[in-house]
Amino acid sequence: MIRGLVEDYQFPIFFGFDIAVRKELFDQTVIMIENVGGKCLASTSDQGGDNIGLKNELGITEDNVTYPNPAHPSRPIYFLFDFVHIYKNLRNNMLDHTMILPDKTRIKALVHFRQLFNHCRGNEISEASYLKTIMLDCKKSDRQTVKFATNLLCNKTASLLRKYFPNDPLKLKLADFIDTVADSSLHLFHNHFKCKGVVQWGWLGIWVYMCEVEKGNIWESHWKQH
Repeated sequence: MIRGLVEDYQFPIFFGFDIAVRKELFDQTVIMIENVGGKCLASTSDQGGDNIGLKNELGITEDNVTYPNPAHPSRPIYFLFDFVHIYKNLRNNMLDHTMILPDKTRIKALVHFRQLFNHCRGNEISEASYLKTIMLDCKKSDRQTVKFATNLLCNKTASLLRKYFPNDPLKLKLADFIDTVADSSLHLFHNHFKCKGVVQWGWLGIWVYMCEVEKGNIWESHWKQH
C-alpha cells in the first residue's frame, strides 16, 4: 500500500498470502514506484517478526534509520515502525514488566496504576470516569484496541497521579514518563523538541528509539537517550 505524506490518497500495489517482504522484494517495489513517477520517502510497518527481519536485512538500527533508495541512492528512505503499534507495545511492556528510567529508578507501573484506579473508583472521582479496568486487564485481542492504550497513557492520567499522590515519588516519576510519551505523540514529526528538559529526541520522535533490553531474567521497558 502506498500513501501520500501530505495528500490524502492510498493505493494497493502488492497482494500475497504468507509472503514475507525481504530486501529483494522491497527493492523491486521501490524501483517500480519510482519508475512510474512516485517518490518513496519512508516505509512503515508494524513490529511483526517478518518486518523485524526486513529491518535487519536493510541494516536499520537505532542509530541508522535510513536505507539507500535502490532507484536513487542519494535519496534515502526512512524506515520506521508505526506509531499505533509502538504505543500499544509500550503499554504492554509497562504493564507486564519492570520499567527502568534513565536515572535507574525501577517502577512497576501496573501496581501504581491499580492504586490510582482503586482510589478514584473508591472515592467516586468524576474526572477519572474514563479509567476502565479493561485498560489494565486487557489480554490477547483486547490489547489491539488503541483507545485502551491511548486513554491510559495520556496527560490526564499523569495529572491524576500528581493530584492524588503528591507525596509518592515513584508515582510522580511515572506521571513524568506518561507526560513525555503523550507529549511526544503530538510532536512525532517535529525537527527537535524537549520534554520538561529531560530528554531531546530527533525528528522521528521517541517511538523509533524505544526498545526492550534483557538482563538476566528481567525484561525492562527502557528509554534510550539519543
